[in-house]
Amino acid sequence: MDQEFEPYVPTEDVAKLFNVNQKTIRAWVRQGFITPQSYVKLGHTLRFRLSRVLKDVERLHEGQTSLNEEKPEKPEQPKPAPKEVELPDYDLDALVDDEL
Repeated sequence: MDQEFEPYVPTEDVAKLFNVNQKTIRAWVRQGFITPQSYVKLGHTLRFRLSRVLKDVERLHEGQTSLNEEKPEKPEQPKPAPKEVELPDYDLDALVDDEL
């Protein structure tokens, strides 16, 4: 469907599509997972273009933490060597009760 004439759907329909609560969809909007190009806000009401939301969620599924910025490449860090721990020297004979 041409996006120019694509109808906007309510939050409830988007939530049903992804099998999540409507609050989750609103949270995705606040967190930037769903881009502003994917919805319009009328007062406190949100309406979504499903094709755009699907693209946003697809990008999110590919590993980006936020759709508003690209995920930076992290160089692989070498694991630190385990630290050697020096244990105190206990006098076990002094700790054992001879009367047992």
